[in-house]
This record gives sequence, structure tokens and C-alpha cells, in this order.
Amino acid sequence: LKYKVNTPNMAEKKIYSRQYRIPVVGGPAVEITGGESKKKKKDISPDGKTLVYQSVKHLSQGNKLFSGNILTKIIGSNNQPIELAKNSGLPKWSPDGKSLSAAVEQIQDNKKSSQVAILSAENGEQNIITNEDWNWTGQTIWLEDGKGIIVPVFRENSPTLNDELWFISNSDGK
Repeated sequence: LKYKVNTPNMAEKKIYSRQYRIPVVGGPAVEITGGESKKKKKDISPDGKTLVYQSVKHLSQGNKLFSGNILTKIIGSNNQPIELAKNSGLPKWSPDGKSLSAAVEQIQDNKKSSQVAILSAENGEQNIITNEDWNWTGQTIWLEDGKGIIVPVFRENSPTLNDELWFISNSDGK
């Protein structure tokens, strides 16, 4: 189980966050992140050993925090984080912990779009699994069996003014 504690500092106009992991069967809480952080959109691997996050260079970007780098770090280790991808965001572990889904920016024929990619947790090898005209993609959610992903998206020519939920088949589970 993980939980986050936010502490506002009104004088500095900042929010300090600390994230903890607690064993469901009991035991002490272990802090996995702390203080003012450029680590956004954190997720813990299914085995509870590795943290993935989106690193943002300039926190002053406000709502434009999409673009960053995706990094992993062994929880409790002093080792440097491993960079898996650039110009990506919103990482989410697959149920088996072997890969991650993420939103990636793609430029093709001078047109920018947002797509969904699968990244290898081992080496960051990227496989873009969509080819749509999305202006924005939100946080992906894996089906429990790993054979599909649900993602909120927004298209410029959308028939609605709201985000749409899309299902992306991932039948081979990779």
C-alpha cells in the first residue's frame, strides 16, 4: 500500500510531498520519496521494489508538465536513477512489472501529437502502440491481465468537448 502526505508551506508558496510504502500484512512505513521533488507521476512496481517517475526540469511549467524524462530507481538504494525515455510522461507499470506504459510526444510531418507507448522496464526500448491525432493523452490504466490499456485522450476534432476514454488492445501482453 502506498500513500502520500502533502505539507503546504504558505510562506514559500510550495507544497512538500512525502510518499510512503506500508506492507499490507503489517510492518513499518518506509519513505520512498520526500521533500520538494521534481519527481512527478510516481508509480511503484508490482513487486514493490522499484519506483518509476517522470522527472520535470522546470516545475514552473504549471499545467504543461507533460514533457519530461521517465526514470526508475530501486527503492531504498543509493544508486543513481536509470533513464528509460525522454519527452515522455505519465509512466505506469504493467501488471507483470516487465514493462511500462507512457504518454509520448511524437512529431511527424511538422505536426505534434500525443501517443501511447510501451517501454521495456529493462532497457527502455520503446514501442509506440497508437497512431492517432490526439492533442493530449492522460494517465494510462492497464487491465489486470496486461492485455489492454485504457487511456483518456483529447482530440481537436472530437465530437464532444470532454476527454474520451479509449481502449488499446495489447493482446500479446507486451
